[in-house]
Amino acid sequence: MNVRYTVLVAVAAAVALASVATAAPDAGRQQITIMSRLYPGGTFVFTPLVPGALKRDSGKVGVEDSGYDTSDFTFRGKRGTLTLREQTEWVDIWNEEVNGVTPGVSIGPWKVVRGTGQYAKVTGSGRSVQVGLGNIWYARHEGYLKVP
Repeated sequence: MNVRYTVLVAVAAAVALASVATAAPDAGRQQITIMSRLYPGGTFVFTPLVPGALKRDSGKVGVEDSGYDTSDFTFRGKRGTLTLREQTEWVDIWNEEVNGVTPGVSIGPWKVVRGTGQYAKVTGSGRSVQVGLGNIWYARHEGYLKVP
């Protein structure tokens, strides 16, 4: 009888450990969105879509070209700085220029490059969409960030 209980306890422990091991990679994973008004103003709002370690943030955003169809977005907020590298593909949506720019949209993947403050050691990736309408430029980044 003791052998049966021992085996039952061992099996239950193995199942519990397997469940924890399976859940562990998602521990600390948080779905987020970042809404930006890139031009004019250069502002953003970081919003977690599920509860977790990362909290709502806002501040200034800067965009830097880092190669062919690749840009680095640096979000400097009250809770820290987060830099994402984005691969984009632009499509013109109008045949005429508006304020010297042809209006267009882009979509593409992004990944975390570095972070400070609440974003220190954060990893993750997602997708983004941008729309440039001449004198107005908006972006939305959404995805998952993992806090160590």
